[in-house]
Parts: sequence; structure tokens; C-alpha cells
Amino acid sequence: MEEAERQTVWLRKTERVDSLRIIRDGRVRFYSYTYRVKDRGRWKPVVRWDNYDSQPHVDKYDENGGLIEQRPAMAKELKEVVHLATIFRRNLMAMDLAEL
Repeated sequence: MEEAERQTVWLRKTERVDSLRIIRDGRVRFYSYTYRVKDRGRWKPVVRWDNYDSQPHVDKYDENGGLIEQRPAMAKELKEVVHLATIFRRNLMAMDLAEL
């Protein structure tokens, strides 16, 4: 049996982490954790950790929400992503997130 689990963690009024996990037979088969900021009334992705195609990686987006970089990274849990986004929120774009 497959189950989809969605969650939003609010960091501030204009910042949040959206989580999507697909669980099959008790194991997480897919995850996506996206740090978003609200700019001019629109929620724009800044950084996303996911395992699309079974390859954990991190994506960085520009100020318009366009993908600018994708690098392999270690698998993350929602708690880790929320912690990183809370601590490094304004510096995430400048950091080498694949190494965290």
C-alpha cells in the first residue's frame, strides 16, 4: 500500500518548508523538501532536497524560481532541512549544500 504525506513547516511569515513523502510498505520511496520564500505575493522555491529517480540531490533556484543548479547530496530528513533553513536561511544560496 502506498501513502502520500504532505506537511508545511512555517519558519516565518514569509518562509516555509514544504514536505512531500511517498511511503510504500513502511519505507520512504520518495521525498521532497522545499524551502520557499514569499516575494510579491508569490511563493518561490529557493532550495529543494529530493530523491527523484532514486538519486538524492539538492536543487537551487534563482530569484524567479528557475532551476540554476542540481548536485548530488546526502539524503535528508525533514527535521534536518528545517534546521538548516532556520540557521542558514539567508545564506543557503551561497553555500555548498551538497556537502551538508
